[in-house]
Amino acid sequence: MDNGKHPYLPNMQTSEILPLGDYLEHYVTFGPETSLGAGDHIYLYNEWNQLIGDYTGNSLANQCVLVKTKFLKIILDSDNDQSQGYGYSISKIEHVPYGVLQVLFSPYKKGD
Repeated sequence: MDNGKHPYLPNMQTSEILPLGDYLEHYVTFGPETSLGAGDHIYLYNEWNQLIGDYTGNSLANQCVLVKTKFLKIILDSDNDQSQGYGYSISKIEHVPYGVLQVLFSPYKKGD
């Protein structure tokens, strides 16, 4: 799996909507080569436009991010200093189905 933006250019902003589906939770793992140049940022947002995280340098490399909405919005914001990194890639996406709630919270049964 290799969704992502790489390489990226100076002075640009890209936005990607990563559909994740209708599950309880999603675990999105970024690739080991994920890195940014000085002054560049990756912003992660949920479907309600709430910031999940702001990442610089290689702080997102090999990181697993928990997303509890149906998609993840990824914004890569590059400044104009001619210092670019690899960008980002996604190595794995895992989903937790709603059915797991039935196992975790089975109805309480009273004794006879």
